[in-house]
Amino acid sequence: MDTLTLEAGGDVRDAHYGVEERTLSLLYYDGMRVFLESPGGEACLKRGRFRENILVEGEGWERLERGDLLRIGTAQLRITSARRKCPLSCGLDRRENACALGENSHFASVSCPGEIRMGDEVRVVKKGEEDR
Repeated sequence: MDTLTLEAGGDVRDAHYGVEERTLSLLYYDGMRVFLESPGGEACLKRGRFRENILVEGEGWERLERGDLLRIGTAQLRITSARRKCPLSCGLDRRENACALGENSHFASVSCPGEIRMGDEVRVVKKGEEDR
């Protein structure tokens, strides 16, 4: 999919539509890359475990905290939950204690509806620059 259209409740095609605290799931690919390339790590993606709505590349996104705002395309998102937990135990986390999902993913809500296209820049919105 090249364009993600977001309403106030999120993506109408998603199971979390309208669930304010979990409207969207963001996953930071660069932070997950080492984990996913480790033995057994690819199993998480093959099962579709992360179910992310938005896959972000670049570094530093893991430092986002609850309440931070992001602008992507014409949409603005508010981080509602910093660091997700793995929804199911896969054994890899127990064996290696290395599940990187918690450090490289967040949930967000839509604070300003809009469209996100593949390749759009993701930027943190500074105080005073918020869309209302």
